[in-house]
Amino acid sequence: MRPKKKVLIVDMNDESLGILRFLVKTQRYAVYSATSTIEAIGALDQENYDLLLIRNPLDGIEAILQLQREKDDRIPVIILNNSVQNLDCVPANFVLHKPTSAEIMDKIATVIKRKRGPRPGMRR
Repeated sequence: MRPKKKVLIVDMNDESLGILRFLVKTQRYAVYSATSTIEAIGALDQENYDLLLIRNPLDGIEAILQLQREKDDRIPVIILNNSVQNLDCVPANFVLHKPTSAEIMDKIATVIKRKRGPRPGMRR
């Protein structure tokens, strides 16, 4: 049995964090969470994740993304933006504006599949 893919969810709101944790767990991913920039940085420093999912980017998102870039194995990033704030300049694989549950799960599956690497005979 292959190990579960690890997803770190960063969200300051406990209620929405709980919903995201539930959604991601239903797809059989190992779910970890952080409710602050400090927790997220600590988690990224201690563990290797397959995906970083950030809802409504917190203060210090630059610090989180910098640590993510410094790791040997770049971690894909999905940002869920429920505000009118324009985040198109943030270095993420996807920025989803007011996404539905289905859109969130679709993007997670897409990013996790890409991380597996190229198929035999394919070039990167």
